Amino acid sequence: MQHINLSGYPGAGKTTIFSLFLEKYPETVVVPKVTTRLRRPNEGDLEYLFLTQKEFKYKEAFSAGLIENL
Repeated sequence: MQHINLSGYPGAGKTTIFSLFLEKYPETVVVPKVTTRLRRPNEGDLEYLFLTQKEFKYKEAFSAGLIENL
């Protein structure tokens, strides 16, 4: 299993590159990032898992699936 981390400044084109990658490699398993910020207009569920501060603190405290805690 290989791991790929796509990072860059806001607006650099990460979502565009990632979408093209998924078209070519649809078997890719996506691990969403966790954020407590509000969802932006037209933003889907592919890239982020949106949590409230309370949900985040609970998951962090009990290592409930956050990759940083594995």
